[in-house]
Amino acid sequence: PFNLKLDTGVGKQGKILADGVVNLAPVSAKLKVQTKDIDLRVAQSYITPFMRLELRSGMLGSDLAVDLKSTDPLAFSVTGRAQVDQLHTLDTLKTRDFLKWQQLVLEGLNYQHGDSLSIDKVNLFQPYARFMINEDRTTNIDDLLIPQPPDTGAKTTAAKPASNNKPLGIHIGGIAINDGSGNFADFSLTPNFATAVQQLNGQIGTIDSRQAKPASVDIKGKVDRYAPVTI
Repeated sequence: PFNLKLDTGVGKQGKILADGVVNLAPVSAKLKVQTKDIDLRVAQSYITPFMRLELRSGMLGSDLAVDLKSTDPLAFSVTGRAQVDQLHTLDTLKTRDFLKWQQLVLEGLNYQHGDSLSIDKVNLFQPYARFMINEDRTTNIDDLLIPQPPDTGAKTTAAKPASNNKPLGIHIGGIAINDGSGNFADFSLTPNFATAVQQLNGQIGTIDSRQAKPASVDIKGKVDRYAPVTI
């Protein structure tokens, strides 16, 4: 085993710091990893083939412990916390805001590769979302998704064994919404209905993909700044 220390920049202002012990034969590592101000716009090329969405801004910060147990088979875990600041996405079909927030903080992050992702708490500060139901009951999210060609031939055969694997277990202890807002419209109704919602504050309870149990929702806000709304 040898000690590894990495201190590097990413883009104009991003930083990655890593510190820990690495072993080469067999490959294993235990590292403390910190990221600061990583510009998420580098992810745009991964989004473009699947969604008509422009990532206008977003900065990633994290404080993580990475435990690489082996590479063949690949086995590792990531624990710690992460946050994304100043996220702003744009619907490129209509050129308008789709999803944005001032800050998203993930506390108690625990990812076990191939098995589970657990997050103790999600804190959202000033989140905004636009949700619209079209006349045919599809939504603005459907409009943004780019249809993908079906896998054919050898790809399908190769994919079949993987489908026997159990799906990733996802557990979120709770979501706190602070000063949220949004736009909602339903064009399947006559007359059409559209409204802005502000001052959304509240909680969403535990979400667990391995338990068929609904999450509690308790959110309060204002419609068009005056009328109360409860969810």
